[in-house]
Amino acid sequence: YYFTIKKSNVNTKQEKYNKTLQEKEKADKSGLIHDDKLDALVKKAEDSIDAENRNLRDLNLKIESTLHGIREKTYESRNRILEMENFDDAIEYYIYQVIFAKLEEKSTLEEFREFLSKHFAGFAPVINGMPEMPSDEFADAMAETIAKLRKRAIQKVERKSSKPEAVSKLKENEKAVMLSNLDIYWTDFLNNVEDVQNASFLQVYAQRDPFAELQYGLIQEYQKAVLAAQQDTVKFIFTQLDQLAKQLEIDPKQMF
Repeated sequence: YYFTIKKSNVNTKQEKYNKTLQEKEKADKSGLIHDDKLDALVKKAEDSIDAENRNLRDLNLKIESTLHGIREKTYESRNRILEMENFDDAIEYYIYQVIFAKLEEKSTLEEFREFLSKHFAGFAPVINGMPEMPSDEFADAMAETIAKLRKRAIQKVERKSSKPEAVSKLKENEKAVMLSNLDIYWTDFLNNVEDVQNASFLQVYAQRDPFAELQYGLIQEYQKAVLAAQQDTVKFIFTQLDQLAKQLEIDPKQMF
């Protein structure tokens, strides 16, 4: 939308320039006295059009640079997942991000418990025993604790299962879902880029820098996409582990 307006401005100035140029050429052909004022108008129109075109080019380059940086970050994340053999650290980081984001929403204790129950299946005994809403500073400790409990649960599943490939398959699924969710939400982000651009460029009417607004909007949209991918990944990982434990008839109270 913003580019349409800017392009329209350039076109309007181009039309005025063409009209002024035609008047100058007509005056030259008719042998009229050379008009310095007319020359100045032509020069002013040329400079104005060049300035608008430069602004559009610069803005396009800035937008592409921002998107390129986000694109590179996504590809780096994807490559790290592909090269990983042990996902424990990555999963703990995902858990931390999911918990910290929820804590920042300043939810009630009941809302927080409901959220944890939804994303960390099988953790009901741990979650229900939470006496009060933890502070943001405890997100790291909570993530570490849940990650350790996950490892302990996997060990119990491994001991209980008569099929060693069960845990191996579980870890293969973790890698697959990490990649899948990253791809899904990256595509969603790209589909929303135009909406972010339009919303940001409307800020020009509020005397704000449209590029600064766009850059902020794109980063916010990307962070939302990454968090959504992490939430879905964590939810899948713990649901899968909980289902496997139930198949092996492991008591939920002894699971963690």
